[in-house]
Amino acid sequence: MDVYSDVGAVLRPALLALGAAVLLAVSVTGVRAAAATSGGSLPVHRLVRWSGAGFRWVGERLGARLGSRAMALSAPVGLVVVLVAWLTAWEAGLLLASIGLGADVPAPVAHTGRTALVVLFGVYVLRTGEAYGMRERQCAERADVRVAEELLAGYLDVGGRERLDRVLAVWAAWLVELRRAHRAWPALLYTRPSERRCWLETVVIMLDVAALAESIAPAWAPPHTTAVLVNGTDCITEALASTGAEPPRSTISLHGREDRAFADTVSLLTEAGLRVERDPADAWAEFQSRRTRYAPAASALAVKLLYVGFEERC
Repeated sequence: MDVYSDVGAVLRPALLALGAAVLLAVSVTGVRAAAATSGGSLPVHRLVRWSGAGFRWVGERLGARLGSRAMALSAPVGLVVVLVAWLTAWEAGLLLASIGLGADVPAPVAHTGRTALVVLFGVYVLRTGEAYGMRERQCAERADVRVAEELLAGYLDVGGRERLDRVLAVWAAWLVELRRAHRAWPALLYTRPSERRCWLETVVIMLDVAALAESIAPAWAPPHTTAVLVNGTDCITEALASTGAEPPRSTISLHGREDRAFADTVSLLTEAGLRVERDPADAWAEFQSRRTRYAPAASALAVKLLYVGFEERC
């Protein structure tokens, strides 16, 4: 007896429609994921994040070093899960459509769909890799920078306010791109840094530079200072939210700055040529009002991603 003969004539149109809907949904999801046309709500994004959460759960029980190595597997495994899910959904759609038709879906259609999904997955992986390269190149440029005030002092020594503003403009644009990349290709968030310094440390240093300039010399601070603070803070807090966590509330942030007296920071920048426009106590309060918006969130995200030694190097 034909496998399709047991299905009533009434059910076949419904199954055909359901199968077609599944095939269409898988196809659209693949195209949107490869083209990065979604803000992070696609099923593919949730699959990657679930994979990351699973590896984090395992990593937290293995200790710092082994846990970090376990997290290194979350991005590639998450991507493989995406491909398997797409192909499984495609086969399910073909089965439903075949039952609805009362015959197998034409082989060229089935094979073309599978091939297209594999190609779209390849594009998705390549674009994730491109975003990874974009992120890591910026981090590598500042791999030797340890303290934000020293970086700011260096810009003051060579080029002054105009050069600093050009640098801040580049940072502001990069932070927007980084935020978009983490939203479009969530596996990027779980990829490990290629260098010893992770992207979170680089972002915090950028934000500290902008926060110091705006807190100590608000009138002098270059035009793009605020853009760096806004874009960088949004980048960190949105990435943290994607892991299911909320930014910690804090009135003071010494994350990574426990051994740096603010008076020494002001003295260093003054020697470099920065004109102090606020009393040091007021400047400290202004600096903290900005830093508490991003540094605690960065520290919380580092814990979620199992970055070893983040605060010691930040």
